[in-house]
Amino acid sequence: MQIAARHVGAASRARTRTVEPLSFESAESAALSAEFQDSLVAIAAVAFAMEALDLELEGAGHQLDKSQFVKPTRTNKGFYVAQRLIQVFQLDKKFEGRLPSQLQNLFELRHEGVHFKSLTKHGTKPHPSGTNTAEELTVFTLERSIEAVRLGREILKECLESIKLGHHASATAVVRGCLEC
Repeated sequence: MQIAARHVGAASRARTRTVEPLSFESAESAALSAEFQDSLVAIAAVAFAMEALDLELEGAGHQLDKSQFVKPTRTNKGFYVAQRLIQVFQLDKKFEGRLPSQLQNLFELRHEGVHFKSLTKHGTKPHPSGTNTAEELTVFTLERSIEAVRLGREILKECLESIKLGHHASATAVVRGCLEC
């Protein structure tokens, strides 16, 4: 999570154009590129942190009970990470209702970043900074990276609250370790 937060800061600095352009690019192009790269890293770092938490919980003996949920047609690892967190920490219904889709979206973004496909054939799209640019630069943005880090922190906070209520205290060290990193 620390890596994610650091890259959100870098993406924010890029948005304000405090990035030194290379000799062949404009300041605006350098800023968009830097924001894209730092946002991609932040989003991927949150997904990797959630996956690491899931693996730690599994390693600690918290097995996923697949009879407790209905698997949607399209899923990715994020769906299963959410299900384990819901089961282990007995998360409240409000959080439980939105967590699977939020983590699926996060993991889909990470997948798109790791298995990059150029979207330039689709032309330019509006960027939150007010310019038009290549579509991939409008996907991995400062706003999306902030959203990902907030989600990761919210998940860890909810897990700690659950531990305070006595749910699976054995996971305390795992969650606290994730909060510190």
